[in-house]
Amino acid sequence: MKILDRIKGIFGGEGAWIGPLSGRGFLGNSFEIGRIEDGFQRELTLDSFTMQRIPAIAGAKHLYRSAFAQLWPDHHRFDAAGNVQNVTTSAASRVLLNPNAYETGSEFNARVVDQWITHGSVLLLATRNERYEVSSLHIVPTGSWQWQIDEETKEIFYMINEAGSLLTPVDATIIVPARDVIHLRWSTPRHPLIGESPLQAAGIAAGIHTALSASQAAFFTQMRRPSGVLSTDMTLTREQMNALKAAWDDQSKRLNQGGVPVLSNGLKWQPLSITSADAEVINTLKMTNDEIFRAMGVPPPLLGALENATLSNTEQLVQAWLAFSLGGLIERYERAFDRLFGFDPRKDRVEMSVDALLRSDLAGRMTALSSGITGGVMSPNEARRKEGLSPVDGGDQVFMQRQNTPVDVLSQLAAAELQAKLTPPTPPAPVAEVAPEKVSESGKDAKGLDEEDYVNLAYLTIQKAMQ
Repeated sequence: MKILDRIKGIFGGEGAWIGPLSGRGFLGNSFEIGRIEDGFQRELTLDSFTMQRIPAIAGAKHLYRSAFAQLWPDHHRFDAAGNVQNVTTSAASRVLLNPNAYETGSEFNARVVDQWITHGSVLLLATRNERYEVSSLHIVPTGSWQWQIDEETKEIFYMINEAGSLLTPVDATIIVPARDVIHLRWSTPRHPLIGESPLQAAGIAAGIHTALSASQAAFFTQMRRPSGVLSTDMTLTREQMNALKAAWDDQSKRLNQGGVPVLSNGLKWQPLSITSADAEVINTLKMTNDEIFRAMGVPPPLLGALENATLSNTEQLVQAWLAFSLGGLIERYERAFDRLFGFDPRKDRVEMSVDALLRSDLAGRMTALSSGITGGVMSPNEARRKEGLSPVDGGDQVFMQRQNTPVDVLSQLAAAELQAKLTPPTPPAPVAEVAPEKVSESGKDAKGLDEEDYVNLAYLTIQKAMQ
């Protein structure tokens, strides 16, 4: 193949020739796939490099990378009473936020899921300090490691070649026990330790997509179909036709595109359009894209296929994707970290927050936080912390409306009301008679005050209160 075709294959987009493409046989050998075939007839499967050059697959992988990059890890600790504490000083918390010296946590998570999807499995190597705590995490390149099961103990070990590819176990430079690695597998139809990529299930659809794009590119490149014709009733010589064609190109071709040619002597421009049969290629490409999205567990509207959705319900699509596809991957990722750190899931647990995935829906988020506060699920400061706001005085208390009474208390109140109705009322206690205070003949009481004194005293008290 010419070098120009290879360059076009590298930079070409969807609908253009993206070859040369290669497929892999059942023995692992690589074969070139022709321009008008998908490899299925020769039992060839597209390799990962070819798959990544298909726009639908590249878009789906970008979606997973973006989602994993937004995960925020936390180390949660549970006590006997069920209280949750967010531990920020543990070795696990430090490694989850900064796995190594050359990557942030977001970059690390994005690269993990990329290899997880592309190759069906990914190996994370942990290094430990003198206290046997995990101090760093590294992604082992694909092809430089193999797993091995000890025949006697049945323990699993991983052989890694730090210098490059690992073709045979002899090439291994280090042997690591399973407790010091995280081995993530997408699906395991053949063996529990052999991960299969979702791209394998999308192989036929991807092959059809590739073959169709290549054949259409070859067709449009080699066909003899002009963009339009100039017609006239006059008889023209070859020299006149060539001069007319050159004059037309000078006004409308390439850099002069959009110019205004002036026609005279009955010349007419008749543009030619693509037939409906050629336009059916677009529908076929959409069909193969949908098959790829199904195999990778991604709702098509999240990648711009809005035929059956709108931008207004994108939030619901993200929640559905999180519930049925993405959430399962995150859960497996979390439990793999629990195993690496030696956590008892009943006491310590790694939790990846997905709040960042749903923060675009401000109205829905505010409604959920308000319901959580009024329902007694969280305190105002906990809700403010989720929004990145500073706490306020008195906001650490959990509030509950007065009418929300526990069921057992309601039963006690009902029993007390029934008892009150059945019990006869208690008669009032007799009022003790108070002997009138003796008054002297001069009209003064025992304190030496008469009626006028009491009136003056009351008047002075009222005046003092009004001042």
